[in-house]
Amino acid sequence: METLWFPDVDKPEPLTRGVRHHLQAVKHLRFDHVTERPTARNPTKEEAELLGSSKPVMGVLASVHDAAEGVLLVMSVALPGDLHELQDVCQVTWVGFW
Repeated sequence: METLWFPDVDKPEPLTRGVRHHLQAVKHLRFDHVTERPTARNPTKEEAELLGSSKPVMGVLASVHDAAEGVLLVMSVALPGDLHELQDVCQVTWVGFW
């Protein structure tokens, strides 16, 4: 289950192309980075009904930013906690680290 929010899209019809393509091609926005906040939690009643389970879910709140830190898109996803795992890879800057 996922929920998306992004500015300036007020049409009730579904998008005819992917969200990223829409924001880049139609709105001329350029993505720079994503901030993710994963959590483990109990599902909401609606999530439990849609997922067919009351087991804990992995919630991920992701915000997509432009280079000036403006928020272009926010996405909230609830994944069955017993079926998913996350892996994150980050580049490390060693200068002044130790």
